[in-house]
Amino acid sequence: AFLYIVGVALAWRKKNLAWYTCILSWVVLPLFVVLIVICFLCSGAIAIGASANADFCSGGTTNTPEGTIREILAVNGYSTEDLVFQITTYYIQVRGSRYVNSTLPV
Repeated sequence: AFLYIVGVALAWRKKNLAWYTCILSWVVLPLFVVLIVICFLCSGAIAIGASANADFCSGGTTNTPEGTIREILAVNGYSTEDLVFQITTYYIQVRGSRYVNSTLPV
């Protein structure tokens, strides 16, 4: 960007440096275009990856976020009798019912 600012300043002062114009036209500009294309492709890949990653966490036996949480607890060795599992299950049921049925107390 600095090289282009210098080029603009030179053009504004009506100074024509052929070698500087050549460097801007044949080195800096193509490099700039290639970097823009690379950034565009990377942002598209990141968007696709983020969308795919959002689907990875929906799982468990019920294919819901709650199922994912229960599956994580089971993988980490928590059984249904453990206090952590019971608290988590209660929280899932109470908070989930808040959005499904608004008549239940939260």
